[in-house]
Amino acid sequence: MVVLFDGEFDQSYAAFDLDGLTTDADGYFVIGGSEITNADLTVSENNWLADGTDAIALYMGNGLTTITTNNLLDALVYGTEDDLGLLALLNPDEPQIDEDGVSDSIGRCKQL
Repeated sequence: MVVLFDGEFDQSYAAFDLDGLTTDADGYFVIGGSEITNADLTVSENNWLADGTDAIALYMGNGLTTITTNNLLDALVYGTEDDLGLLALLNPDEPQIDEDGVSDSIGRCKQL
């Protein structure tokens, strides 16, 4: 499950169930809006990445909507201000990504 967290309140604002979905032959899985060609999962732009300090978390399992490290596979925290609630999702000494004024696209690939 992919969960999007809002840094203002440290609560989820969208979650996407990945049951039954798989990566491509190269190990990639793309989630994007309707303008993204070849997306494996297309989502409404109303439920997509917000600007500001937020997080994207990948969990094993379903129904997770609160910030937790239980069953957490990977996470990315992004924005321009440190958010201690969201930073709890990261490994020790792992940095928050600074958008640097660009919030259209954030990419990350982590080998699990």
